[in-house]
Amino acid sequence: MLSTGAAAGAAEPIVEETTDTILKADGGGGFAQPCLHIAIPKLIDRAWESGLSILTISNCRGLLGTLWSPLEQISSTGLIGVGLCNTPAYVAWPGSRKRLFGTNPLGFGWPRRGKPPMVFDQASSVLSRGTMERLARTMGEQESLPPNAAVDHLGRLVQEPSKGLEGAMLPFGGQKGANITLMVELLSLLAGGSMALETASALDQKAAEDSTDSWPPKEEEEEEEEERVEAGLASMDRGMVFLALSP
Repeated sequence: MLSTGAAAGAAEPIVEETTDTILKADGGGGFAQPCLHIAIPKLIDRAWESGLSILTISNCRGLLGTLWSPLEQISSTGLIGVGLCNTPAYVAWPGSRKRLFGTNPLGFGWPRRGKPPMVFDQASSVLSRGTMERLARTMGEQESLPPNAAVDHLGRLVQEPSKGLEGAMLPFGGQKGANITLMVELLSLLAGGSMALETASALDQKAAEDSTDSWPPKEEEEEEEEERVEAGLASMDRGMVFLALSP
């Protein structure tokens, strides 16, 4: 992404304090990590001063990495932390094959006296994208996905990791998980992120193509898909929201 100019390696994040409790950060078209490095300490300071503080981050490219790391940083100071962000479109609405939402992770941190904080960071899909990619890469078709984790390009439930990657992932808990995915999507949009459906990622194109497409895809088609994935990550404007609350 740096070599293509899709992400600004020399970007200088800007953090604006819009009120005593609300911070607004702009990643300048770079990666999220430098922005988090500057903004999270400010969020922590404001939360201790006011009891509650909210940070929104926009104009970031590429992978966020994890939510648990900044949440651990927040909760290690004794604060309660909540974090969420959007991702490119990997997930279909239950009953559909069209990629509509991201895996849209949601995280939570709870401080514990004299012990490390309790932190969780989970995707809104049955599996995270990274887990499914790892299963496809390391285990091939010898490893089965959990039930109702993915559909192929025809909308059929599958348990082969590679077919799930080519098709669409599914939210955990069916309709209830889809509602959480939608909530994270909308809150990320409020923070200044892009709607997954509106990005140029083309990650949902496979599921939306005509059912007469050949299967399995040819090698050149797989290479084209990888290029579309890279383009999608580059064009996706990540919207992130973090909340810090004094117990």
